[in-house]
Amino acid sequence: MPEIEDIVVPIQSGGAALILEELGNTAPSGGTPTAAALTRALEYFTTGEGASLAGEKYVLLATDGGPNCNEDLTCAAATCTLNIEDKCPPNTNCCDAAVDPVGPTKCLDEDASVAAVAALAAEGIKTFVVGIPGTEAYADTLDLLAAESGVANPGAPPDYFAVPADGGGLKQGCGSGFMADQGGPGPGMRPGRLGCPGHGQPSRSGCWSMASTSTRWRRSPSWCDTSKAVCPSIPSSGRVTR
Repeated sequence: MPEIEDIVVPIQSGGAALILEELGNTAPSGGTPTAAALTRALEYFTTGEGASLAGEKYVLLATDGGPNCNEDLTCAAATCTLNIEDKCPPNTNCCDAAVDPVGPTKCLDEDASVAAVAALAAEGIKTFVVGIPGTEAYADTLDLLAAESGVANPGAPPDYFAVPADGGGLKQGCGSGFMADQGGPGPGMRPGRLGCPGHGQPSRSGCWSMASTSTRWRRSPSWCDTSKAVCPSIPSSGRVTR
């Protein structure tokens, strides 16, 4: 497992701007040392400078690939991240050391990553697991991480927080999502704009949010105040049957 350098931006007031600056000055190297990074976060919060921080502690894991970079692993093609991502020639295991001496570092490091999230949770440190574009092939792995994270995704499934390729998180806003005859989304609905019962054609008066891969919906009056007045009887959440 690779060594993780010291914390570049310690937790501090105004740290978000410093993190963005560091990200802008950092070029991706191709590897995804998830387990090592989570283990470093655990050390920071339990025995390092972060141990003295007051309040609840959280980790935000935002990844664009499957966890790897564990030099101690060997694997078949089925769990080689290069093969999973179709970056390997046919009938070749690109994680085989005979093919590439550093190939084993591209093996999917699922078990160690799940264990690292569980170790954080055992110390009361919750992890938000976010999959940004590039992680679609690793949905099952990210779900396993999320299951140990201590953080429930209200839009599950998936259990982790999936960011679609269009850059949005939850598809949110007035007039987006699905059309239903009764109240909110429900059985028999079709793609379209949401409306309110008793108010004519579907309009922008209803307001819901839905993850792009989810069957759950949530009413969001904070994004659209008119939904409070026009549709006061609509429940706050539910599950879509497609």
